[in-house]
Amino acid sequence: MLEILTSWMFWGTLSVSLILGGLLGYGCARLHQQFITYDFPYWLTEHLLCPLARLLAVMAISLLLFPQFFRGSDFPAFSATGFDPSVWPELFNISVIAALVFSFLPGLKHPLPDLPLLGCVVTSVLFHHQAAQPDAQAMAAIPPFPAVLWVLFWLLIVTAAGRWINPRIADWIDLKFLLSDSEQLVRDSTALVLAIPVILAYGLALSPT
Repeated sequence: MLEILTSWMFWGTLSVSLILGGLLGYGCARLHQQFITYDFPYWLTEHLLCPLARLLAVMAISLLLFPQFFRGSDFPAFSATGFDPSVWPELFNISVIAALVFSFLPGLKHPLPDLPLLGCVVTSVLFHHQAAQPDAQAMAAIPPFPAVLWVLFWLLIVTAAGRWINPRIADWIDLKFLLSDSEQLVRDSTALVLAIPVILAYGLALSPT
């Protein structure tokens, strides 16, 4: 874990998550504001456009994190799995199905804990494809039970952190810029960053190293 946290790839991924999260939060907030008086466009934004944007963003972060689970290995060797176009249809289809299932489960209709779990699904698909490579090391299909508990622990931590910090940031933004109800913007902006510890814990549990 320490080797990953001190690598340039991790900090690059963290920077990308901050940028994507900010764009996602701002973009969805603007769309909601534009369509607030139009029922169908507003519904489309709320239930299709923004969820799809969140899904694509967490897929991107998971793809960037994936090669970092193979410590001491060459980045291109493992990034090839995620950036192989033949992987993308299955990756997208499974992620969309998972997102739809999560949307019907109580407590999973918000970016936290929804996005971290979607990141774990994306990571599982990537590990499945990596394990199918001719010279791949042996990898677990699912994490061992203690690792599952560790992942759930981090999921609870980041969810609690998000619920504590998001309203406070939103209140500061509302006061500073004379806005109202910016919590949705903040929630979308921070969800990607807060998803990273959960995805890391899950990926390390599956990693052969």
